[in-house]
Amino acid sequence: MIRIFIVDDHQLIRSGYRLLLTNAAGIQIVGEAQNASEALTIIPRVLPDLVICDYELPDQNGLFVVKHLLDFDPKLKILIVSVIRTGLVPRQLLAAGALGYVTKAGDASVLLRAIRQVAKGERYIDDALDGAVLFGDPIFDALSGRLRDVLILMLEGKQNPEIAAELRITESTIRSHKSVLMEKVGVISERALLAKAREAGFGAKYGR
Repeated sequence: MIRIFIVDDHQLIRSGYRLLLTNAAGIQIVGEAQNASEALTIIPRVLPDLVICDYELPDQNGLFVVKHLLDFDPKLKILIVSVIRTGLVPRQLLAAGALGYVTKAGDASVLLRAIRQVAKGERYIDDALDGAVLFGDPIFDALSGRLRDVLILMLEGKQNPEIAAELRITESTIRSHKSVLMEKVGVISERALLAKAREAGFGAKYGR
């Protein structure tokens, strides 16, 4: 029997999982949560074999959940089911220890196959996933520490004075770093830079 815990903030999605998995042989649903906080509180009590987890949650992202669950139990099997199929997010989740990744565009047979394979300790990657995401994004991965720090703070919505204060450098240096970032990414505005970074899942890599 595979004991499963579901983490997704949409009631309709969780209901769909229950409908599908309740009728599947050898599977038992032992609990569910609508956010990361609930999941990290309940899972240590019910001790499932496998966790199905969305990436986009109201309080924290799936990467945060994966890291904390595996800190608690390194042998726990985690399957990510998400709408995200491009960018760095899938690779980051797999690198953090999730054994499987399935897109929500897939059908029920894909999910069941992924559950059974991940439950055996084997990796499962959805065929619909863009294979390139597993090999990284050279532009963002190559950013130096200071440029990376500036970009992370920009993604958090902080303005030049706040970034300068946090990093203990001048605002003129911040403006220079932003210019370098835009040049490296190939955009001409901060808005476009942030859009590219979010599309690549850059902030998720650092647990933001």
